[in-house]
Amino acid sequence: MDTVINAEKISQFDAMIGGAERVVIIGHYNPDGDCVGSVSALSSYLDGRSVGNVVVLPGPYPQFLSFLDSGHRIKAFSIKDASTGGQTVSADAEQAVKDADLMICLDHNTPGRTEGMEPLLREAPCSKVLIDHHPNPESSFYDLVFSDTEMSSASELLFWILMEMPDISSDIRRMELPTALSLCAGMLSDTNNFNNSVTPSTFRMSSLLMDRGVDFTLLNDLIFGRCSQDRMKLMGYMLSNMTIDPETASACMILTRKIQRKYNFVSGDSEGFVNLGLKIKGVEVSALFTEEADRVRVSLRSKGGIRVNRLSETFFHGGGHDKASGGKLTIPVTEVRDYYLSALRQFICDEGITFADASRPSGQ
Repeated sequence: MDTVINAEKISQFDAMIGGAERVVIIGHYNPDGDCVGSVSALSSYLDGRSVGNVVVLPGPYPQFLSFLDSGHRIKAFSIKDASTGGQTVSADAEQAVKDADLMICLDHNTPGRTEGMEPLLREAPCSKVLIDHHPNPESSFYDLVFSDTEMSSASELLFWILMEMPDISSDIRRMELPTALSLCAGMLSDTNNFNNSVTPSTFRMSSLLMDRGVDFTLLNDLIFGRCSQDRMKLMGYMLSNMTIDPETASACMILTRKIQRKYNFVSGDSEGFVNLGLKIKGVEVSALFTEEADRVRVSLRSKGGIRVNRLSETFFHGGGHDKASGGKLTIPVTEVRDYYLSALRQFICDEGITFADASRPSGQ
């Protein structure tokens, strides 16, 4: 962490914020809890410094995260038009990016992760800062980069950056409670409530946040404990239709648009579904495929020797972490399962991965 967060970088970041009048904070496409938590935390921090800021996400965030945006300030760049099925670009969000004199990008390693916003970001003449925990950041695009793949989340990385800022100076009591709450929510989301990617620094962060007064019980309830009946029924359907493949020690779930309509699916309802397969003894890799209007979104998780970021880069036009990654496919959803199993078998063969017989799942 010392090489990622050092005095020189903190001083530069502090000066960039201090010299800005219009900051735009950018998250990634299909925003999750870490994305929304980190952008709302940074916005809250800038509010405390009386620095004008606007948060722009490529699209709407899941409604269960609305408690992180109680003032309804987060702008969605692109919104689905119910009458046409197309996407409508928000003029306000677009203008906010054009007017910014400082852009701070969180929880994505390249402008490409903002999908339709990418051309606008690349054309923006303002200074740019990256705060992210994904591998292979496009460092040349940014004027200042904070990147650490060992961090549990972008929210944790932002937490340690803010703790080093001169106005906080490692004193958690100087961090505003709304900022602390958002950072905690982001970290809890990306670690799946401390089940993934945690390190000793994650628990040090948690201890400090608890000292600051963050209510972990309430946050856990808000993030993980307020499912709709439709979501619970959908989860049951997905589990009962999960495919287990003993040969590849894998689990696979496919969420079609037909099933989405049946269970009144809304953004965020499938949060955490991809992790369910890993709870099965012997399953080393789990996949969730979600059909969208023009693609199939891919989510991959691993707990063994399969590096799903390499799998995603090779076969699914994506990337991410060794044990958590995503991507996309543009093939018919009816062909997805066979493609996935074929790709996984090829990857396992090419990588020389072997599984102990005792660890293999028994099948359906």
